Amino acid sequence: MEILDACGFYPNIGISVLIEKSLIAISDDKFWMHDLLQVMGWEIVREKLPHKPGKWSRLWLCKDIYRVLEEKTGTHAVECIILDQPKEGITYLNGKSFSNMGNLRLLQITSFQLSENLEYLSNELRILDWHGYPSNTFPPSFHPENLFELNICYSHIEYLWDGTKSFGKLKAIDLSHSCKLIRTPDFMKVPNLERLNLEGCTRLLEVHPSVGVLKRLIVLNLKHCKNLVSFPSDVYGLKSLKILNLYGCSKLDKLPQNLGEVKCLEELDASGTSIRQVPSSLVCLRSLETLALRGCIDSMCLIMPHLTVFSSLKVLDLGDCNILEGAIPNDIGSLSLLEELNLSRSNIVSLPESMKQLLKLRIC
Repeated sequence: MEILDACGFYPNIGISVLIEKSLIAISDDKFWMHDLLQVMGWEIVREKLPHKPGKWSRLWLCKDIYRVLEEKTGTHAVECIILDQPKEGITYLNGKSFSNMGNLRLLQITSFQLSENLEYLSNELRILDWHGYPSNTFPPSFHPENLFELNICYSHIEYLWDGTKSFGKLKAIDLSHSCKLIRTPDFMKVPNLERLNLEGCTRLLEVHPSVGVLKRLIVLNLKHCKNLVSFPSDVYGLKSLKILNLYGCSKLDKLPQNLGEVKCLEELDASGTSIRQVPSSLVCLRSLETLALRGCIDSMCLIMPHLTVFSSLKVLDLGDCNILEGAIPNDIGSLSLLEELNLSRSNIVSLPESMKQLLKLRIC
């Protein structure tokens, strides 16, 4: 529904009418329709110009998409390109392949490379989903103010934009496994961002401080960003963050001191980092369900706070932390919801007597 709304189709009105007429159904957050209705829709798109796909409003067949892009026959009529099953091998596009598609709103493609720099992408785009985006930057004229979702995982991108740019409707950014990405942009004017996925960006050195003021951000994934050394020191503005994944950020040696201000945080994974001590404000995270610090390097000095406050905790992973005898707080038995506890490869000889109170513990 959000995607349709972003494309300007007013789904709250139209969808209810279609459901009322039994033309579509919604199940598991997906739209369903009879195959004959889908075929009829395809025929409506093609009927006026059956042999000129570059003048259709939508392109969905592999052969038509490749023809339009390779021959550069796309026009302003094209609003949507979705390539579900690309052909085998690599196809090289000209830098002008999208030059005449000024009304393109949805682009979902993969397996395309460029023979030269990309010159143009439509500023009307709401969804840009280009697996393996081949250029290190976007075209200079590209500034889609209505962009809703940006997914260019496994891309060659080095940076998204310079300075501060306004993307008021952007809700999701996926740059995962973009191994050339060095830094994130200024997010000050991206106020509605909810999901930021930077997993596997192995050259990423820093996360811009503006991430700390994204009030609607729910998921921040930095897993396996092994060269990350700088994370925002102030995260007071992350009022909606539920998942923070720092797994494998081996050069990161500290968490923000005011992490406790992230009241909604449910999952914190700092396994495989160089963090030696968790901030004292961690005790303010009353909604925390998963806390993982497995394999923290040189963590002989790892100091855990009292655990009584973590009334929602279900998973506690301290494996490979070389924890010393007596480091586990005696109040661990107060974690009544705890289901998984990992203390492998530690120097612990005995466990607190209160462990007997953990009636839901399944894995230890």
